[in-house]
Amino acid sequence: MTPDFLARRRARLGSTLPLEPAILVLGAGDPVPLPESSDQTYVFRSHAEYLYVAGEECAGGVLVFDPRDGAEAGWRSFVPTVTESARVWEGR
Repeated sequence: MTPDFLARRRARLGSTLPLEPAILVLGAGDPVPLPESSDQTYVFRSHAEYLYVAGEECAGGVLVFDPRDGAEAGWRSFVPTVTESARVWEGR
C-alpha cells in the first residue's frame, strides 16, 4: 500500500507530465564498487528522482508510469528479489 503523501505526489506528477505517446521510467541505480578491487561498494543512495516518487532506497529498483492507465493507477514498481545472502550481507 502506498502512503498518502506518495499517492498524492504521484497523482500530481502523473496529471502534469506531458507523456501521452510515451512512458516515464525512473531507475534507482546500482551500487558503485570501491576502487580497490574488493567486493565492497560505496554506501548506496537511490537517485533523487526515484527516491522522490518511489519513497524508498532500493538498489536496482525501477518505477514506471504509463499515462494511459491514469494519473493514479499508472504507476508500477519493479524491485529485485532479495536473496537470503543479500539479507545477511546487507541487513535487508
